[in-house]
Amino acid sequence: WCYAYINRRAEDLFGIDRNALLGQRWDTHPPHDNLGQQSTLLDRVFNSGVAESFTTHVTGKENSLIESHVYKSDGGIALYFRDISEQRQIELARAAQEVAEAANQAKNTFLSRVSHELRTPLNAVIGFAQVLQHDRAHPLAPDQLAMAHKIEASGAHLLHMINDVLDISKAEAHALRVD
Repeated sequence: WCYAYINRRAEDLFGIDRNALLGQRWDTHPPHDNLGQQSTLLDRVFNSGVAESFTTHVTGKENSLIESHVYKSDGGIALYFRDISEQRQIELARAAQEVAEAANQAKNTFLSRVSHELRTPLNAVIGFAQVLQHDRAHPLAPDQLAMAHKIEASGAHLLHMINDVLDISKAEAHALRVD
C-alpha cells in the first residue's frame, strides 16, 4: 500500500518532503517512527475502508501531540496530520482550573461548616463567663472574677477570628455583601 495523499502539515511536523513519500510504501517509508508501529491500524483501514484516528508524540519534540487521521484513498493510504499540542494544553489547564475551583469550593464549605460548629459552643462559654461575672447571688472572689473576665475576652477574641474566617470564605465564594 502506497501513500496516495499526505497533507502539508506533515512536512512541518516531521521535517519530511511529502511529495517524495507519495507513491512510496508506508511500511518501508513511515513519515515518523510512531506511524511505522501502527501496522495493525493501517491494515485495518486498508482492508475495511473505514477511516481511523490516533494521537502520537513527535520524537524529539517535547510536549508535542499529533492527531493523525488515516483513510483509504485511490488504492493507497491518505494521511492527515494535525498538531493538537496547544489544544491539549488548554484542555489540561481547564481541567486543572476546574479541579482547583472544586477544591476551593470544598474548602469554603468546610470552613463555613466548621466555623458554625465552633461558634455555638464558643457562645456558650462566653455566656457562662458573663453569668459568672454578673452573678449577684454568688459573687466571685476578685481573682476568680479576673479569670472569668479572661475567659470572656479570650472567647470573644476567638469568636472574632472565626467570624473573620467566615467573611473570607464568603468573599472568596462571592457571597459577601459589602455595605
